[in-house]
Amino acid sequence: MATCHLDKYFYYATTADKDYKFDLVDFRQGINMTTLEVKELAGILKPLLDQGQSLYQIKSSHKEIKQCIKTLYNYIEMGVFKNYGIDNFSLKEKVNRKQFNNKYKKRTS
Repeated sequence: MATCHLDKYFYYATTADKDYKFDLVDFRQGINMTTLEVKELAGILKPLLDQGQSLYQIKSSHKEIKQCIKTLYNYIEMGVFKNYGIDNFSLKEKVNRKQFNNKYKKRTS
């Protein structure tokens, strides 16, 4: 009796759906950097932030930084660089920015 020697694959919808939902949650958690990359990036950012430069200036002068400015702000907000001495108080424009309460006055009838 002749049998087929090719590999046989079966598709199970329930396990594929579970794997998809796990990946969906997993990709949205944490940061997309290794600890070595975080250390290298903090080594670039820390001295320049201490000089008073903004993240925009740092990003435009250092092409090796692959993350966008919004991502860098989010990482600082999350505390990724806290061990390296970079937090929200390191950002000059974030500390000095005035918070506006109400832009428009409420209408009285």
